[in-house]
Amino acid sequence: MEMYSICHRKFMKASGHVKRIRRGQLQELALSPSQFMVLKNIGDKEAITISDISQGIQIENSNLTGIIDQLEEKGFVKRIDDAKDRRLKRLRLTMEGSKVKEEALKQYERFIEKIYGSLPQHQMEMFIDILDKLENGIS
Repeated sequence: MEMYSICHRKFMKASGHVKRIRRGQLQELALSPSQFMVLKNIGDKEAITISDISQGIQIENSNLTGIIDQLEEKGFVKRIDDAKDRRLKRLRLTMEGSKVKEEALKQYERFIEKIYGSLPQHQMEMFIDILDKLENGIS
């Protein structure tokens, strides 16, 4: 039982550390983690519906509305009418939103490379297997 506690404590500590660092990085770009997830799911060329985003990031439409309102206030996204269905609104990135998204993605790639870059391929594969087992054990 003690080994379980040690594993869990170390896992939670590492997870919390990663979240804190990432949250700080996003704050430098005036983004919350939820706002980043939304931006990440909006294509650079094509507008997307709020429902499509909701399914992609598994956040209810009602919760997503406030996040989108914040992104719109910051000038990162724009709501536009759907050409075929007047009841639908689509989201499109603004030029500023595209810049922020691009920088946030670069920042994210550097961050995960820093975290996992020191692990050899076989250790990353083992880590993925362990995480899969943990996920399956919880489900």
